[in-house]
Amino acid sequence: MALVLSFLISYQQYRERSSFLKKELDTIVTAKESIIEQSLWIKDTRALVLVMKGFLLNSDIVYSQITDENEKTVVSNGMPGSDNVIKKQFLFITRTREGIYSSANLRLRRQNDRLSQKLNT
Repeated sequence: MALVLSFLISYQQYRERSSFLKKELDTIVTAKESIIEQSLWIKDTRALVLVMKGFLLNSDIVYSQITDENEKTVVSNGMPGSDNVIKKQFLFITRTREGIYSSANLRLRRQNDRLSQKLNT
């Protein structure tokens, strides 16, 4: 019985921490959103690289990437992978041959083992 209770408590802590980290990452992205949009507008890749490196200062984030509307990588930094990816789409106005709207995607990746380490501390 104690083992089951211990498992349930650990699982609940994991879910709460996971939810907290997702909200924290959303807050970080929201804070950088205007910088990303401005840098995309003027095609300032150096500024975008700095923003991507800044995301990695958060120990929960292990990879950051911006892709264009065709999923072509504009900038990236860190360890790529397909698990634990948080994606945010930006719409911004720019001059294109086809029209005036364009979009970009921001992907941030975190690893579960980092979450597990935080739960054990």
